[in-house]
Amino acid sequence: RCCCTRCNWIDRNENHAGFCLEFDPDAALFDKVLKVNYSDSYPAINASLIGFNDETTETMKNQIFTYKSEEWSYEKEWRIIYVENSIAYQYNPDNLKSISLGKDCTLENEKIIRDIISDPRFEYVNLYRMKMVPNSYFLDRIKIN
Repeated sequence: RCCCTRCNWIDRNENHAGFCLEFDPDAALFDKVLKVNYSDSYPAINASLIGFNDETTETMKNQIFTYKSEEWSYEKEWRIIYVENSIAYQYNPDNLKSISLGKDCTLENEKIIRDIISDPRFEYVNLYRMKMVPNSYFLDRIKIN
């Protein structure tokens, strides 16, 4: 949701060496987006009802995959759960808006990403590098293309 917090880069992006993809939030990709619920206790799930009907199964699936401990609430996480005959979801390249490289992203990984977005399908994708804000815990996104 936000790529400017250090915690998200440490937890999710190889300690600032990874990258973050930004998609158009109105894209069909987000039709199945689910907000993560943070709680100090596990959700109550009645396993005997799994498969009883589609609505019950869908509700339980959402409970299983969208609950996390309250200690992770700073992430403000959303999840896309897409399962269709074990096929990986492919997004429309027009939905990708930007890529933010971690402040410690290697030159090798940056080159791979630049090679990928040099494809004309990605001509509108902005490329950024994250940089620590002096005297702060936050990061700035600096446009590099």
